[in-house]
Amino acid sequence: DAAALLLSGTITVSSTTSTMTFGGTSDGTKLGLINQTAGAITAAGDSQIRSATTIITLGQSGNNFNTVTAIAGASVTLQDSNAITLTTITTTNGGVTVTAGGNITVGAITDTAASNLVELTTTAGTINEATITDAGAPITDITAGSLKLTATTGIGTVSRLDLSVPTVTLAATASGGIRLRNDTLTATFTDANTTTSGNIDLVVTGAAVLTSIVSTDGNVTVNAAGNITVGSIVDSAGNKTVTLATTGGTINEAADDDLTPATDIVAGNVSLTAFSGIGTTSRLDLNAPTVTLAQTSTGGIRLRDAATTSTFTSVVTLTSGDINLLTTGAAVLTSIVSADGHVTVNAGGNISVGSIT
Repeated sequence: DAAALLLSGTITVSSTTSTMTFGGTSDGTKLGLINQTAGAITAAGDSQIRSATTIITLGQSGNNFNTVTAIAGASVTLQDSNAITLTTITTTNGGVTVTAGGNITVGAITDTAASNLVELTTTAGTINEATITDAGAPITDITAGSLKLTATTGIGTVSRLDLSVPTVTLAATASGGIRLRNDTLTATFTDANTTTSGNIDLVVTGAAVLTSIVSTDGNVTVNAAGNITVGSIVDSAGNKTVTLATTGGTINEAADDDLTPATDIVAGNVSLTAFSGIGTTSRLDLNAPTVTLAQTSTGGIRLRDAATTSTFTSVVTLTSGDINLLTTGAAVLTSIVSADGHVTVNAGGNISVGSIT
């Protein structure tokens, strides 16, 4: 069996051109458990850590790595008091947990089983990809079953962080905003939030499930290729814009609540673009003074708005489908265009008509 390595002292490699290696072979087959129980590791250069059969735990608060490459049969746990660059982290069947006191830069993190949790936390910095790919073909930075990202000054600020993760259980930052691209059949964002400022911008190559999105002071933008399902989106400032767009699906609420409506989107402005309908399974519930755009090719549009005055700047069906709007207050219908369907508006206050075609 592979031998275990237990670390409890101080290890310092001060040269930036030197490499610190644990696990002598390229795949780490001669080294089993790597566990740091005390002490501190300082490595100014590159660190190569390999344990093909089991876990790697280098989790002491005094550690200070520069760049890290790790291969593990099971989980990888790293702690760094400053910034860290994760060149390549690969697990056969295990999670990855990295905690840093500075910026976290991601080259490639791969949970080969695609069923485990990757968790990245910085207490004073950003989480960004190492290779900027926004202008070209995206290269996946993180592959996992689920993902948690916690930063203080932004996630994907220099270039959109590229994921292949079915469930993003948490993406949180105080400021700087959140920019993610997720290449998976259905991407669920359980909790994406900014606590101080910054926009939230999500791109999904498949369907998107937005369980909870909260922007304290910034816009929310979601672009998807498939259906967009809305649990709750909140613009806490009440004067920002929520934009949802799908090129090949519907925009619907997660829960069918037509009998007892619960608000799905709270914002100053809302823009909705779908291909095959908006509010088709259950009326999409808004609290937004201005719906700047609600457009679909087919399937129709069904909206409820709880604002005191609801202004619908542009509501359009391009091919077919009915338009059905319900407001609890006054309704201002700047432009309503139905290509081939009925238009119905019920309001709790005055109705002002600009153009209905």
